[in-house]
Amino acid sequence: MEWGYRDSFDHLLVAQALTEGVPLVTADGVLSQVPGLRVVDPLH
Repeated sequence: MEWGYRDSFDHLLVAQALTEGVPLVTADGVLSQVPGLRVVDPLH
């Protein structure tokens, strides 16, 4: 993935969500900027 976020575990979560075609549940706004990733914010 070519994005500036450096947390390797988050890279794993994003890759899994993209591969499976499922949304990622996270309150981390940075991850909502990943192209093609559907994000569900549990706080909203």
